[in-house]
Amino acid sequence: MPSAITVSELLADPDAAPPVVPLWPTAGQALGLDRTTVYALNARGDFPVRVIRVGTHYRVPTRELLRLLGIELRPETPVAACDSTSAEV
Repeated sequence: MPSAITVSELLADPDAAPPVVPLWPTAGQALGLDRTTVYALNARGDFPVRVIRVGTHYRVPTRELLRLLGIELRPETPVAACDSTSAEV
């Protein structure tokens, strides 16, 4: 797995952030929570954004985390707008 993105990296250029970030430390620290609280909230199903389990790792969708923090990203490009049949070669 790639190394964790730091909160400062995430906030410096949110549009360049990966689609998911680690529950801890990235998401937890962005919300001002300590490690114990982060995992306790997750265990109860009370973490404020969706948590995705990938094997033994926990990730949160970056867009959801940033939205919770009040940071809006550029809109995603719809798949239909990326129609490769209309591209000139």
